[in-house]
Amino acid sequence: MCSYITSTYEDSDAVQLIVAGDFNCQVGSRYYNSLIDFVTENRLQLTDINRLHNVFTFCSDATNNVSWIDHIFCSTDLDCTVSNCDVLFEYVSSDHKPLCITLNNVISPFSPTIPSLDNRNPTRMTNYTLYWAKCNDYNISAYRSML
Repeated sequence: MCSYITSTYEDSDAVQLIVAGDFNCQVGSRYYNSLIDFVTENRLQLTDINRLHNVFTFCSDATNNVSWIDHIFCSTDLDCTVSNCDVLFEYVSSDHKPLCITLNNVISPFSPTIPSLDNRNPTRMTNYTLYWAKCNDYNISAYRSML
C-alpha cells in the first residue's frame, strides 16, 4: 500500500501530501522501519507521532488491548501549519478511534480569494502558505492587486 501511495503521488501534480489511515503499525513494531522508509522517501513528517504521547487508536473488543496503529503523515510545509492533533475518543462507531488535525493559514492556489490585510491591524499580514507552482493567472493577478 505504501508503494501504491508513493506511485500515485509521484504520478500526480500534487506538491503537498497528507496520508492518513489505518497502517496496522505502531512504534517499535515489526513493520515500523518500513513505515519510516515510506515517510522518508516521500519527505513526510510524523504528524501524529510527533505531537501525541501515550494514546491509542485501536481497541480490541476480544482482548481489551489497545494500540496506536492509525497515523497521519504530512508534507513538511503542511505539517508546519498543524495547530492541533487529537484522537477523537468519543466516537464509538468502530474499534478504531479517528485522528484529527487542524491546519491553520493554508489556502488553495485555486481559491478565488487571496488573503488580505487584517482589518483590525492593517500592518499585520496573516501568514498563509501559497504554492506558487500551482497558481494560475487569476491567483497571480489577485496577489499583485493586493500588493
